[in-house]
Amino acid sequence: MTHFQDVLTVRNGQSEHHQSSLFALPSRITLRDAARKQLSIRRHFVGTLGVGQVVSTGHDTQVTEPSGLTLLLPLCGRLISRTADGTELRAENGSALIFSPNRRETRVQADKQKMFLAETLILPINELVIELERNGYSANTRQMLADFSVLTPNVNSPEATQLTSSALELYSEVLAGSPKLSTKQSQRSWTRLISARTLDLLRAAGLLDDRRDTSLPAAERHVRTATEFMRENHADITTIVDVAEACGVSLRRLETAFRSVWGQTPNDALREIRLQKARRDLVFADPEERVSRIAWNNGFNHLGRFANAYIQRFGESPSQTLRSVGN
Repeated sequence: MTHFQDVLTVRNGQSEHHQSSLFALPSRITLRDAARKQLSIRRHFVGTLGVGQVVSTGHDTQVTEPSGLTLLLPLCGRLISRTADGTELRAENGSALIFSPNRRETRVQADKQKMFLAETLILPINELVIELERNGYSANTRQMLADFSVLTPNVNSPEATQLTSSALELYSEVLAGSPKLSTKQSQRSWTRLISARTLDLLRAAGLLDDRRDTSLPAAERHVRTATEFMRENHADITTIVDVAEACGVSLRRLETAFRSVWGQTPNDALREIRLQKARRDLVFADPEERVSRIAWNNGFNHLGRFANAYIQRFGESPSQTLRSVGN
């Protein structure tokens, strides 16, 4: 029995317009072309990794993913993605698209005889930052993670093959309902493996260096600086004013910058960082750990609000995450 759980299912030409929660922020989806429009989006979390499956007769989607690196692996059919800066990338079976946190429009196209099928894998940026720290990279390099896109045939290297092979193996394990994925050891191992493989690919693609891009628009610079500060101080921030002061800008300018870049508020971004870090702590916690302690350590002062936000984001309660993962 598969580990995948339904996120969105559309059958037999229901309404063309839908909304999906596969990514951190809701994605707008418009079904297209086929007389009998069908769409299935499923997801399962392996620790902090979000593994997804998309089956479709064809659709367009607008995606905003501010907190995770996204790997898209078409298994049948093709997809065309255009990022906010106008970069257009195409992928089909045998290739993969990898995006840093970004906003993008994607067209999904099915083959004439078969439906579109793809794996999605979302790696929280926090996990990649931890891997960078293990490898001795500087804070300047970590900020470079905010802006890149990779098409694997353009990076024809063993590192690209290793990442896509590992992602497909994990997908197969989720699809088959492998009981090994329920253990803490397995989830740690998969998280480290995908993080390490991703870092290897970025290094091979020449995307990791210590140069800071000072040519970015002011709004993007403010958002990058604020996000870095929130990741490093998420548990100690009292209000977003603390973030604005750390960035040397007014609260209004910071809020305007986040809405311009991500279409969300700084509070939304901080909550997502805290939720991702809390989930990581719950996944890798000792059995005797308490949810309340983990919530408090990640900046959540109200346990009920934390539980509600956690359920909405991950589809299960914090206590379920803590209990469902064995040693």
